Amino acid sequence: MKSLFFDVAAAARSAGAGADNQCKTALEADSSTSQKSRGKFWNMACFAVITAVAIIFSVTSCDWIEENIAPDDPMCVVKFDSKGGSPTPDAQTLEKGSFVVRPSNPTRANHSFVGWAKADNQTSDLWNFQTDVATANITLFARWRINTHLVTFDSDGGTAVENVNVAHGSRATRPANPTRAFPATAELYIGEIDVSALPAHYTFAEWRRTGESTAFNFNTPITEPITLRAVWTYSGPQPINISAQTGSNRVEQAFTYVRANPNTDEKYTLLVGRSITIARQTLDVSNVNLTIIGMGGRRTISFSDANGTMIAIGATGRYGISLTIGNNITLRGSSFSSSSNRYMINVTQGAEFIMQEGSEISGYVNNNSNEPNWGGYTLAIMVGGGSTFLMNGGEIKDNRVTNSVHVLSGSTFTMRGGEIKNNNARITTHTTISGVFSGGTFNMEGGEIRNNVGDLYISEGRSVTLSGDAEVGSVRLNATSATSYARISIAAGWTGRVDRLNFSGNSTLSTLTNWWIGKPVLTGAGVNAANVARFPMGDFILSGTQRNPITLHEINSDGVFVSK
Repeated sequence: MKSLFFDVAAAARSAGAGADNQCKTALEADSSTSQKSRGKFWNMACFAVITAVAIIFSVTSCDWIEENIAPDDPMCVVKFDSKGGSPTPDAQTLEKGSFVVRPSNPTRANHSFVGWAKADNQTSDLWNFQTDVATANITLFARWRINTHLVTFDSDGGTAVENVNVAHGSRATRPANPTRAFPATAELYIGEIDVSALPAHYTFAEWRRTGESTAFNFNTPITEPITLRAVWTYSGPQPINISAQTGSNRVEQAFTYVRANPNTDEKYTLLVGRSITIARQTLDVSNVNLTIIGMGGRRTISFSDANGTMIAIGATGRYGISLTIGNNITLRGSSFSSSSNRYMINVTQGAEFIMQEGSEISGYVNNNSNEPNWGGYTLAIMVGGGSTFLMNGGEIKDNRVTNSVHVLSGSTFTMRGGEIKNNNARITTHTTISGVFSGGTFNMEGGEIRNNVGDLYISEGRSVTLSGDAEVGSVRLNATSATSYARISIAAGWTGRVDRLNFSGNSTLSTLTNWWIGKPVLTGAGVNAANVARFPMGDFILSGTQRNPITLHEINSDGVFVSK
């Protein structure tokens, strides 16, 4: 409250309408007092009644006028509000323009201290204790950030799921389910496996916290870092653990296992996931049925030995032995130099060998230039001892051997598809060099034999049956005496073709010609003029060295070799 003094006489003289101006003038005259105080000046319209003893004012109207005049107090107070943290720092009384002393950081459960803010909100600037100064009383407010915990998602081989940070006490959002590709690995399995029919993925079941056996509840508040692991279900085949078996790779270990664990009721399937090299392998116990399939692309199984047999199938006194080479598998033989019998695949003693679509046998190469002169054979596949070779598809190609497939008496080769092509020998004048040598039973129901040094050789006393869409480049019928024969049986409905039909024997041309005259060389329900026309005449081949075109003879509509 301010006390005001007036010149009474002057006030009396200014009574009435001039009193207001006189009062203001009197106040302005007291300028020294107003400059030292926080100064309020009065603008009044006053009505005064003055007596000799006292002055009584009746103020009828007043207006306050404030002006910005710097306060005369040089100090200020800085307070702190910890906003739920502790301890709360003591207030600091500072000279205006001074730096505030940084107090110790408070703490708050499940929160991290960020700094001291200039206002009680999350957007105001933080007080910079290095540059900001106090100019007036102020309160600084603690700013907090609630702690977060990392939730890690382990997809266990599935597609990646992004990890998330979750505020303490909040809940993690359930992510989209991951996916996981077909789980089969390059291992041995029991039973037949059709890789193309296998499921593409595992089935996602749930997320589980590490170490727990039940599904994680996503309504659970997160109060610490956790890891959630995907749980998958799969009803497909499970691999056999063969890691302890003898062998330097999974193929060798698989052969070891199946020999030790024959199974009369189930087949074994070996999925091969990479190309490897193996030593000689055998299937020589009863009731062993193994299929080898390439997984994830073509896989090559190469032979490490320059001599000998890569795979021997069958054994004396054993039965029920079968090996199947399936899709995406190439068996590659070795390069060698030999003047004795060599068989890349030896099927014997009633065993069975099968090639499926997508399989391949190649690269068995004999570099010995004397091979044809000693009477032995180097063969990609030997089928003997009453065994069976079934070719449903695949390719036998790029081998340099006497025969790619050699079928002995009492054994059977059935070709339903695939190709036998581009096989040759170092010397091509050998009588029996061919893609297929049939000394046993050969039923060609489909597929193609072409572009070999000799495509098909039919030994004397044997016949080959052509059916379906089977195609052969060149066929050689061989006989060594007037009483011997070699024939082709044509099934009804055969739609294939033969590019060239040759006749051979160990004799002079005239003798050989006479041997064949009048003999049926084409037989079967498919013999007719149209089918006979699919056998263009080729050459008489004498002892494998001399060729004489067949110009004066033909095969009549009954399939008999006659003179024109």
